[in-house]
Amino acid sequence: MILNHEEIKAKRLLSNFDSNNFKNASYDLRVDKIISVDGKILESFQIQPNTMVVIISKEKIELPYNIIGHAYVKTRLSQKGIMANNIGIVDPGYVGPLSTVLINFGKEPFQIDQNVAFLRITFTTFNTPTANCQLEYGTFERQAYEKDRRIEAMSYLGNSFINIDRIFSKLKTDLIKLGGKIVLVLSLVFAGISTALSAYQSYKSENDILKENVENLQKQVNVFNSNQNSLLELQEKYEKALHSFVTEIDSIQKEKKHVSNTRK
Repeated sequence: MILNHEEIKAKRLLSNFDSNNFKNASYDLRVDKIISVDGKILESFQIQPNTMVVIISKEKIELPYNIIGHAYVKTRLSQKGIMANNIGIVDPGYVGPLSTVLINFGKEPFQIDQNVAFLRITFTTFNTPTANCQLEYGTFERQAYEKDRRIEAMSYLGNSFINIDRIFSKLKTDLIKLGGKIVLVLSLVFAGISTALSAYQSYKSENDILKENVENLQKQVNVFNSNQNSLLELQEKYEKALHSFVTEIDSIQKEKKHVSNTRK
């Protein structure tokens, strides 16, 4: 069951509160300390677009083991592009202030000051378990809590939510590497094209030589055929002349034999 503001007060779940910040079933937590990413503790701060800041509440939360808290970013902030990180459940048994990282996703700077409401918290009761799960942390004293948040801000938070410089640097490096790969690929492609052209030229040259050789051979065959035809014609003439000569010899021999017989 969600507790109303009277029950929240009666159970003493909040200390150092402002009665004006109670709603029927919730309470608006106020800004106390503002910690920049370089560790400065401020009373006011202008959150630039794409930058962040740590906020610690004025109020101290003290929950028994049968009550759980739920923290939400104020609608007024989210409508202006301000989002809260690491909010949500406040565990039963928690004792200490609450904090969050505010990030400006908007396009305009946002001014944050002390006493401004930044989170809304509700409280819900549930049946106490027979064996409570122990929290990983104990009671947070404000001074130690602020020190821890300051160390975390300097150690883990950057000047911007998205490190544009690092992204562009990496993008530039990746593009250079990619450019090198593209040059290598294009070099291989052009080398392949050059090889193919050379092979084609060689193939074409070899074909031209082969074609020329075939043409020369054909010419020789034509000459051979022409000479062969001439030889055949010459052979035919020779055979006719030889036949005529043999016929003439036979005729002479017959004539000579006839003359010899007549003289006898």
